[in-house]
Amino acid sequence: MELRGKRVLVMGLGLQGSGIAAARYAAEQGAIVRVTDKKPAEVLAPSIRALAGLPIEFILGEHREEDFRWAEIVIRNPGIPRNSPYLQIARAHGAQIEMELALFMLACPGRTIGITGTRGKTTTTTLIYEILRAAGKPVVIGGNVAGVETLSLLPQITPETLVVLEMSSWQLEGFEQHRISPSVAVMTNLYPDHLDTYASMEDYGAA
Repeated sequence: MELRGKRVLVMGLGLQGSGIAAARYAAEQGAIVRVTDKKPAEVLAPSIRALAGLPIEFILGEHREEDFRWAEIVIRNPGIPRNSPYLQIARAHGAQIEMELALFMLACPGRTIGITGTRGKTTTTTLIYEILRAAGKPVVIGGNVAGVETLSLLPQITPETLVVLEMSSWQLEGFEQHRISPSVAVMTNLYPDHLDTYASMEDYGAA
């Protein structure tokens, strides 16, 4: 996806890596980048330090409607509900809504192995990664893994690399509009969960 010169708003910087990676990736691709998060700067200080030196504007402690009207592309953190009123403002003004993992999948040259489900994702993802690593395969791990900036893995990935990705239902929401999926898909199980976010069990299962 061409980001050079585009007005990119990262919604949700967070402390776990996803927002940091999205902001860094967009800036390195030549985008005009703003980051917005309701948490104050003192809470997000480690993430801000991780992006030091990059041309990024931070709007912290609040979300401003003007930023969502300004954006051509909004990269939302998986923790942000897809029906957020701020995202509705962005869509109404023609913005494209993206997610970090979808951007990664679009740019990734390696073979991806995606693991999703309600329970057991982390265990299964780690097990597959360790089996492949022990077998001497070129392999990396990312996705819904705490502390991993998945987009930042791209420079080390070649067509021969196996890319093992834990994928939450929220992250998968970003795949539908691009009609993408991993090369290999593993689904552990499906139990009632996240029904404070999804309208129904069917809605959650569809995601």
